[in-house]
Amino acid sequence: MIGEALVAAGAVLAAIAALGAVRLDGVLAKMHALTKAATGGITLALVGTAIALWSASSLTTLALALALQLFTFPVGANLVAHAVYVRDLARGLIDPPTGTDRDDASGGDPPAPGALGGSEAVD
Repeated sequence: MIGEALVAAGAVLAAIAALGAVRLDGVLAKMHALTKAATGGITLALVGTAIALWSASSLTTLALALALQLFTFPVGANLVAHAVYVRDLARGLIDPPTGTDRDDASGGDPPAPGALGGSEAVD
């Protein structure tokens, strides 16, 4: 009974992922819906199947399948997101990163020597 309920909940999450893939705009939003809901859906479905079957051979097979899914979904999503980012950067749709790692987001020039009250030497 519990296993069947978990499989049904996993199917509902997979349906939500499919709905998100159809209704959302943009590659990254669709990818987010697919990876988040599908990861939860496959986890619930495999755990529910393991509870329903409860044999040593099925548990090890389902555990391996779950581990492979949990390792490959995020990696695949990261690769797709990076490819979309590089594509949009090449097309000029987004601004390139500034290369600064300062805490402030002003993006301005660095302070001039002596502006911070120190007496640093300028070469």
